[in-house]
Amino acid sequence: MISIRKLPRSEKNLESILALELEILPLDVPYSKINNKSTAYWWGAFDKHGTLVGATCLSIWIPGWAFLARSVVKKDYRGQKLQQRFIKVREKFARLQNVHTIVTYVSPENIASANNLIRCGYELYIPQDKWGLQPFCYYFRKKVKK
Repeated sequence: MISIRKLPRSEKNLESILALELEILPLDVPYSKINNKSTAYWWGAFDKHGTLVGATCLSIWIPGWAFLARSVVKKDYRGQKLQQRFIKVREKFARLQNVHTIVTYVSPENIASANNLIRCGYELYIPQDKWGLQPFCYYFRKKVKK
């Protein structure tokens, strides 16, 4: 069974997340490197041996708005609904932070992530000011309630 827990902000945790990001997404800019500010909150997924096998981040941009920033899962642990669990744990935390809207984006080739967002109630939308991989991405949002 994979356990998920919120990771305290520390250099050691950020280094572990950075290593995982580089392993899984070697051509991408690691989110842990560009956004390790106090507005970024990380969770780790651990296997039965305590090995970090996935990580995810929620970043609170402005009061009431949050961003599902990153989800990475080692290949051998995919297909176990871990990304959906990551989405739900971040939503729960966001509600506690008085967030009312969560946004994110997905690259067009990442169909699995887009489908997971849809399964969790996210809807496609076009933001007024685009960010991320623009113009090559799909934007999603969800209104969350307490």
